[in-house]
Amino acid sequence: MNLGFATEAAVANLANRTSNEHLYFAGAAFALFVIVVGGFSRSYFLPGVFWAPLPSVLVHVQAALLSGWILLFNVQISLVATKNLLAHRRLGAAMAVWAISM
Repeated sequence: MNLGFATEAAVANLANRTSNEHLYFAGAAFALFVIVVGGFSRSYFLPGVFWAPLPSVLVHVQAALLSGWILLFNVQISLVATKNLLAHRRLGAAMAVWAISM
């Protein structure tokens, strides 16, 4: 079936754009992860976990919830990039409950 030059070019453009979007969002999610770990490593991850206790257990709970959410966010982006949309939707439902707990 010949779709015509304009239609074939539009399909090729859409496929290329989708690939570029996946790279963009995967890179942005990874950059967010690096910023969070880098930004909180001196004040929380390294001193709070390894050398000195923090003032409250609630600080640890909140940090664990937020750090876990960042990790799950990266997993979500990876699932979309690999076109595993069923797992993405299932994890999204679990992340909604996770977000409420935060």
